[in-house]
Amino acid sequence: MQLPPSPALTNIIRHFLFLENKSKEVKCFRLFPDGHPGMVFTLSGRLMASSSSGTGYPECFVYGQLTKYLDVYAGPGTKLMIVLFYPAAMMSLLRTPAFMMTDQITGTDLILEKDLRTSCRFLQENTLTENLELIEAFILNKVFVKTPEKLSLVNAALQLIRQRKGDIGVNELSLLTGCHQRNLERLFREYVGLSPKKLCTLNRIHNFIHESRKEMSAAKFTAGALSSGYFDQAHLNHEFKAITGITPTDYFRDREHLAVNFFSI
Repeated sequence: MQLPPSPALTNIIRHFLFLENKSKEVKCFRLFPDGHPGMVFTLSGRLMASSSSGTGYPECFVYGQLTKYLDVYAGPGTKLMIVLFYPAAMMSLLRTPAFMMTDQITGTDLILEKDLRTSCRFLQENTLTENLELIEAFILNKVFVKTPEKLSLVNAALQLIRQRKGDIGVNELSLLTGCHQRNLERLFREYVGLSPKKLCTLNRIHNFIHESRKEMSAAKFTAGALSSGYFDQAHLNHEFKAITGITPTDYFRDREHLAVNFFSI
């Protein structure tokens, strides 16, 4: 289930996701990059780094930008609430350079501090509406009241990438934003945690997935590849497998998808 944030947070939170492993056994799921960092709250069950129950993730944690896929194991009946942020929003929340969180998973103790009202154990006792209100109030209290000038420039570049669905070069992005390429890459490292080129790659892949879901056929795959900025099917397959670990054909096979970038393997 996917829910939008309140109007006050539409520039910070993309949406809330509620995922559940309805199986009675431990299942392996693959999370692959989508250009969005997140905060995860385990409402029941457990997430593990391996099929062994001895290596579990914290009940609440944040993850930065991912550059590669990550396999996790969900115990029976595991329920997750995920706050999916916009690419540059985690910097506002953590007050630390985004590159320090790239490919990192960190428990939320330092973020939540002594605010027990947003701990997982407290959230497990609340209704969905109560939890959304608590988490939104917490995030509103943490993020920048006024957007820094540098972040405004990054957001302008991010908007261009979204509008062009990732089919834009770094040189053109630099010209359109009026920011030197090296400075733009430095700002992306600081505020996003990914390079503009990497973020464009992720946008192209997810645009291809969005377009291909409308009609899954070989012809549609080829058309989707070309419309997403790929030279040919081979070019798409190479980038797709580097990010997801599987080919587009494998991705669309009959498998359980809890989210676009979170599926059973």
